[in-house]
Amino acid sequence: MDGVDGLAATQALLAALAYALLLPTPVAGLALVLAAGVAGFLPFNFPRARIFMGDVGSGALGYLLAGLVALGLATDSAPLAVLLIPLSAFLIDAGLTLAGRILAGERWMQPHTRHLYQRWVKSGHSHVTVTLCYALFGVAGIGLTLVSLRLPSPWNQLAAIAWGAAAAGLWFVLRKKAHQ
Repeated sequence: MDGVDGLAATQALLAALAYALLLPTPVAGLALVLAAGVAGFLPFNFPRARIFMGDVGSGALGYLLAGLVALGLATDSAPLAVLLIPLSAFLIDAGLTLAGRILAGERWMQPHTRHLYQRWVKSGHSHVTVTLCYALFGVAGIGLTLVSLRLPSPWNQLAAIAWGAAAAGLWFVLRKKAHQ
């Protein structure tokens, strides 16, 4: 997911930093390397993009973040639901947008501008505003992730599921407002 200046990069940076905080030392180092790489790219992509990541760059970031989640699972660092919280902004937006397109009988693989972040920009919000709102959501998710790690199972997983449900509800409300 890209198309808004700094959006994919800030989300990847925040998620990589979250994984650096919660994963064990060898894996945390990989998360820090990813965070450093994204931080090096960010000044060229935000607040005004001079270099674009495109599908290849955003897809590669997605695979690298998925790899960190897999390593987190392999090291028993946290339950899957908790490991997904730092990625929830994009998981919710992409998942619900694509599910809606599939249910509407659209070709879900075709380019489109139906994501919440795209609708916000179309409704008059600046790229900076949209990126900062997503970043604020990401920081809140990281806070919940760190708190969830201190909760015993199944409470940590229930907290993650509640976060996902609340995020989905927020997505529906904001998407409807952006459409008006």
